[in-house]
Amino acid sequence: MPAASLLGAAAVIMLTGRFLVKPLYRCPFRSLTDLPCPGCGLSRAGWLMLDGRFDVMWRIHPFTPYFALWGIMLLGAAILPEPWHARWAAAWTKLESYTKMHAIMLIGFVLFGVARLLGSIAHNL
Repeated sequence: MPAASLLGAAAVIMLTGRFLVKPLYRCPFRSLTDLPCPGCGLSRAGWLMLDGRFDVMWRIHPFTPYFALWGIMLLGAAILPEPWHARWAAAWTKLESYTKMHAIMLIGFVLFGVARLLGSIAHNL
């Protein structure tokens, strides 16, 4: 159930940003500091990825495909029936233990956020 709630909230945020003039949700970090957080641009980049505009998506936020994969993982956890749920979770656990994908992506995401933040600060000076 928590996975379905998380996916529902993400869908509302993405859809409002896509179809309304102003998005329903504005990044609290950006609102307070006027600087981008590590996740700023993920919604726009997600729509660009769905539109097949990978070059622009990559420039806005290169971690978009990873978060799309993570969303698919959560979607499977939310909608699969119980007998399949354990197999789904075991497959993702095996993939994570073999590749360390989440740890590597987390480190990369933090480094990307710091680089973006420092670049924005340097640009504003």
